[in-house]
Amino acid sequence: MSLSEPLPDADDEAVVAGDAPDGADVPDAAAGESGDGGPAPTRPSVPDEAVRLALELAFGVAVLGSRQRPALPVPSTLRPFLRFQKLPGAALGPLRRAVEADEAFRLRVASVADESVVGRAGSLWLRRPEGWEEALADEVAGAVGSDAAAAERRDRDEAVRAERAERAAARASAELAVAAEALAAERERAAAREAAVAAERVEA
Repeated sequence: MSLSEPLPDADDEAVVAGDAPDGADVPDAAAGESGDGGPAPTRPSVPDEAVRLALELAFGVAVLGSRQRPALPVPSTLRPFLRFQKLPGAALGPLRRAVEADEAFRLRVASVADESVVGRAGSLWLRRPEGWEEALADEVAGAVGSDAAAAERRDRDEAVRAERAERAAARASAELAVAAEALAAERERAAAREAAVAAERVEA
């Protein structure tokens, strides 16, 4: 399912009403609590954006599950999100907490998650193999480092291009000056020749 495509109408609880308008309140699902009232699992110290693809998949699984007849179990803390046509950025944190608070649902999402779709970070976050937190942190740090290195290369390439452009402009300016001097000298010689011819005519 494409998460950006409109979803058909269904029960009121799961009706998709469209994107969240600017300034609209986004429900804070499972904030600080798990589904059974216990403490929520510790989250890796990585930004929600790093697992956005996995969260979008979880959102899609929840929507499709609520549309089944009979409906598949959907965490109650996820139901407020089902009114959105696509996941607003402000919902990433609350949705992440909701998924982490319901292990059964997280594992259901993990069972259909392809790393090529959710990325390495999203796959680690959903499946949680041994050492996943450290691996996830390393994955995010590596992505940040790659972005920084790419930005540095772009800046360096731009500086090189700018320097080359300046040198080319300087050469063009110098060549233009030489050409202008040569043209001026030729005009002077032509004027001198015309003056000599005119003088000869006068004497004749």
